[in-house]
Amino acid sequence: GGANGAVPTGAILDTRNGQVALTTALDGGRTQTATFERGVFEVRQSKTGHGLTDIFLRGPAPACATSRATGRAAQVTKRKPKKRQLWGRDKGGRFRTHGSNSVATVRGTSWITTDTCTGTRTTVKAGAVSVRDVHRHRTVLVRAGHSYLARRR
Repeated sequence: GGANGAVPTGAILDTRNGQVALTTALDGGRTQTATFERGVFEVRQSKTGHGLTDIFLRGPAPACATSRATGRAAQVTKRKPKKRQLWGRDKGGRFRTHGSNSVATVRGTSWITTDTCTGTRTTVKAGAVSVRDVHRHRTVLVRAGHSYLARRR
């Protein structure tokens, strides 16, 4: 009961119509809190991660046209979203957001992860985010006011 209950690992939260303050455990009995909104996500926390909390974007995948799309497929596409995103804010916690093409590790920041047909874009509103491009095997530090697009294959 209540919005302050513990979220089990593997839980899927839908914040498309609101926001949730997610509190997870750190080493030594401390906790960390991040606020997420405008998206659907899955929460995972491993026993060996020292409090690192992994956030996976869930919900409908972006509708991406293929070269052999027929007229009927195009009609279906109109109802599907063009992107899937999640807004997050934290203060010095250990959170990682996983899009389709990149993984963003945050430390006290405000950021947006967006999966689109072109790739996963990480937009940083405050602080800095370390973005791992899973296809290019490189990590980029993205500062406030900037974004990084990890292109899909």
